[in-house]
Amino acid sequence: MLWRRRTERPDLSFFRSGEDWETFECLYFRDLDFIDIEDSIDSYNRKRKISKESAQKSNSHSRAYVDEQGRLHRLDAIGSGLIPSETYVQYEENLPVRAWKFWLGLGYHGKKVSGGGELADEWTYRYDGDGRLVEMVCHTYPDLDFKYRLVNEHFRHCEYEYDEEGLVRTYQWSHGRGVSGNEFSHAKILIFDRQRSEILLRHTVSKRALVSRAKPRKQIATFKFGGRAHAEKDSPWCPGCARPMEHIGSVELVSPLKNQSSLSDVSVFFCLDCLESNSYRLETVSNSHDPLRVEEHPFFPEQEIPLSRSSDPEAEPEAFVKVGGAPDWIHDSEHPTCPDCGKVMMFVCQMNSDEQVDDGRNALMFGDMGRLFTFACCRTVTNIMQCY
Repeated sequence: MLWRRRTERPDLSFFRSGEDWETFECLYFRDLDFIDIEDSIDSYNRKRKISKESAQKSNSHSRAYVDEQGRLHRLDAIGSGLIPSETYVQYEENLPVRAWKFWLGLGYHGKKVSGGGELADEWTYRYDGDGRLVEMVCHTYPDLDFKYRLVNEHFRHCEYEYDEEGLVRTYQWSHGRGVSGNEFSHAKILIFDRQRSEILLRHTVSKRALVSRAKPRKQIATFKFGGRAHAEKDSPWCPGCARPMEHIGSVELVSPLKNQSSLSDVSVFFCLDCLESNSYRLETVSNSHDPLRVEEHPFFPEQEIPLSRSSDPEAEPEAFVKVGGAPDWIHDSEHPTCPDCGKVMMFVCQMNSDEQVDDGRNALMFGDMGRLFTFACCRTVTNIMQCY
């Protein structure tokens, strides 16, 4: 087993003198940190780089040492705004197999964090014959003088299982000692949801969900609940009862929300009598627009609902409005495809039933305390209702 404790700690001076670091290309970042193999080896390709001049003018920055093949060999956290550290990565057959992080003890916002030069974390990686990561162990070494740790000593052991399509599940086991010296151990299995991963990557207006809160944090976007729909749009009619559907709300697809449709905003219409999932095209108003347009007689008074970034994925299904992220289906997934282009539609938002909307004067019920999911693509909007 890889997690067995090693008795000897490598020395920082060995790594500093082990390479001619002047021959490496240096890339600079605001706050790139080394966490583990999955999050960190390629992070310098995903994060925005800054110039050397900008880095030196700031109170903190990160410096990556990269070889001719683009492999990260060393990462330094520099300055008072970060916990100063140096991380070194070892490769075999072009794959990273070990990494070591040393705290430098220079200070964190003016405070001393360690004696300086201690080995703080060590990572070990193992691969199968196809070069896929099958085991990763992170060992956080004991250091009672370090004031910013939640544990005294910690092992995080992960094993990865694959099938012909890729990652299936991850087994995680954590054990060690807390700051009080008491031992702890816990394990869990993480099932890799390919559909959810694909939705968050390609088919949602925001990879990180925006949710309504009773006491909102920093407002990122707004959901317009009730009121009239945009006047330039025709109101769709319910195919079941042939009456105009109620305008439930709308989302403007402006930054930071992504937009893969031809719509500048998505208006959510739904028949609260028939309670049937629906699809409609949001077209401009024709010359013969009907006087019964639902926008002129809104079912719910207009209300602006502020949205802020979600900090707790497990609480997202309970939010009154959730924009972006992945749908929290009550039953099986029903992610629709676009009738125009045939692609998977973009998830826009979901709304929960509420017995007391607009100060308790009305109820918004999607069946038996159900949930309404809204998708958009091209000029088509699809609403899918699920209930208990």
